[in-house]
Amino acid sequence: MADVESSGAATVFRFSETSLRRVLDAGRTAEDIRDFLTRVARGGVPQTLDYLVDDIARRHGRLRAGPAASYLRCDDTVVLSEVVASRRTQALGLRRVAPTVVVSSLPMPKLLDGLRTAGFSPVGEGPDGRVVLSRPEVYRTPGRPRPSTAEVQGSRNEQLRSVVRMIRRGDDSSRTARAAAAAIGSVADGMVRSAPLILVTLQGAARTGRRVLLGYVDQQGTPSDRVIRPVTVEGGWVTAWDQRATATRRFALHRVTGVLDVEDVLPGGEFAGYPWPYEMGGAGGFRGALGADFGGRPVSADAAGVDAAGADGSMSVPDQASLETVDAEDVSDVP
Repeated sequence: MADVESSGAATVFRFSETSLRRVLDAGRTAEDIRDFLTRVARGGVPQTLDYLVDDIARRHGRLRAGPAASYLRCDDTVVLSEVVASRRTQALGLRRVAPTVVVSSLPMPKLLDGLRTAGFSPVGEGPDGRVVLSRPEVYRTPGRPRPSTAEVQGSRNEQLRSVVRMIRRGDDSSRTARAAAAAIGSVADGMVRSAPLILVTLQGAARTGRRVLLGYVDQQGTPSDRVIRPVTVEGGWVTAWDQRATATRRFALHRVTGVLDVEDVLPGGEFAGYPWPYEMGGAGGFRGALGADFGGRPVSADAAGVDAAGADGSMSVPDQASLETVDAEDVSDVP
């Protein structure tokens, strides 16, 4: 209440604004101070001291301080009164400290969530009064350490080498499979079916005058087997005497499906649905089988002419006009 100024036979106490405020901060009132001074002052309380006590007590407590984690303010007092009086906001601990200000013991994020749950639309603001936007938190996975450049280059080179090895193994497998398929197709039924062997066989037959069985597909895609005697093989075409048509024909090499040397497998009889009018022997490997049944009629053939002249030979059938040899240069690809 008063500070000791001097001590001795009579102790002197000095009342000041600070000492009186200290008493008021401790919870005493102006009446308590007057009662105490009246009891201890023999000559009464000086008027100046009484005025000082009244002045300090009147100004004491005008400013109030209290704990608050967040506040809520609104210029419209009606809206603020609705928020405070609502049952859905009782758990928020709202306390109105002014007509336009309400404080809460909850942090601002929880206060905003509670008000939004209650149906209101508040926004947060920072210490400077600017609106603070609340965004959802973004979680990122921790980054993985990057391998060193040398490791990356080494692994990349190894991957490239592995890819090259796999490609080479695939090429080897493909070549092996193609070779096996060609070999199987060339000998499975006795006919030569690979393009290189077909060409070689036809060229050899043309040089030696041999007859061959020719597998052929015409322009309409119809397959057939023909016995021919190749004359020339050039320019992608085979010019040959066609035994069935008894005429010279030209065949496209790319339509030939197979070739078989018939001299090794056809000693006589029927072939491809018609009689085979020759037997083993002669310069060309066959000679005419006189009297053989050709289509139900006797056949006569000039064996010497056929064997010696090849495609230039002729054959006559009774009741039919003699068939002349057709010039190979004037014959197109006839199916």
